[in-house]
Order: sequence, then C-alpha cells, then structure tokens
Amino acid sequence: MTVCTKNRINYFCGLEENKCVNSDLSEVGELVNYWWKEVPRHFENVLLDEFVIMPNYLHGILLLKKNEKIRDVVQWFKTIVTISYLMEMGMKNWPKINNKLWQDEHYEQIIRNEKEYLMANEYITNNPKIIF
Repeated sequence: MTVCTKNRINYFCGLEENKCVNSDLSEVGELVNYWWKEVPRHFENVLLDEFVIMPNYLHGILLLKKNEKIRDVVQWFKTIVTISYLMEMGMKNWPKINNKLWQDEHYEQIIRNEKEYLMANEYITNNPKIIF
C-alpha cells in the first residue's frame, strides 16, 4: 500500500531535506510513524510488515486477517494523522494545510503468494536506495 501527501509536498523530512528514511524523520514524519505503528491496536485483524516513510509518502505491507478491508484501514490512518497534524500545526509552526494532508486516492496491491510478497518486501526495503 502507498499513500502520498497532497501535491507530493515533503512533510516527513526536515524542510530543507529532499530525502530521508524512517530514522531521519521530521516531527511530522514521527507523527506518521507513530500512527502507522498504532494501526494494529485499532484493527485487531491487521498486522504490520515492512514499511518505509519517505519525504512525501509511505509504503507499507499490511497483513489482513479475516474480512478486514484495506480501504477502512487506510481511511482511518489518513484521518487520524490529519487530525493530529491539525491539532499540532499551530503549536509547532508546521506548514498550514487546508484539511488536506493526503492525496484522496491511495495505491494498493494484493499480494497473492510468497514470490509477490518477497518482491514487495524487497521493493520497500530498497526504495530509499533507489530514490537517493
């Protein structure tokens, strides 16, 4: 699954940085990281796998049990991050947004077998190396 910021604006790294990975996140990136890790606490049928937070998007593998819908998980995640961002925006001097931190759509791909899983995992792991 991939979710991107509105207009691909870099919110997740330092304002002067065009590159970062999970260990070099801005405060906003840390907010995204926190809520991503909270997903399984709010969706008992979801486990997190490999993920990476980049300057303006997040790639992640979600393991869904039973009849969980990825759309519900993504909508919750985008909503809770946006609400948290709006609450912190004024106090932390973060860039102003007009209630839109994320692009409306997201990209999802169903992983059907071990080969596809290994390819997705490798892509996410190597994405920072490819981009930078």
